[in-house]
Amino acid sequence: MIGIPLGIAIGFWTQKRVTKRRKTALLLTALIAIIAIQSGSMFGQTSWLSYVFPPIYPVFLMLGKSNQFHLASVLLAFIIVYGYALLLLLLNFYYLNRCKFDR
Repeated sequence: MIGIPLGIAIGFWTQKRVTKRRKTALLLTALIAIIAIQSGSMFGQTSWLSYVFPPIYPVFLMLGKSNQFHLASVLLAFIIVYGYALLLLLLNFYYLNRCKFDR
């Protein structure tokens, strides 16, 4: 349930108005997903690149620490994921309005 808004937000960036070629959009989505899952081991926790890709790795770390979920960690994970998805959607709407939906 936490990954749904990230998938929707990335899907908006790979829609036909933004990315013309479907094959490129599919490969880009797969690449972003793989890098997002492995971002902690690839870039480390302090790299600026870890903030560019979707925050899947930090959420996995927050929720995978113990056998029980704590309300604070679940709420923090929801806030991080929905905030990142909202930021991607706002950037997408800004980009499409700037291009006047011509793409």
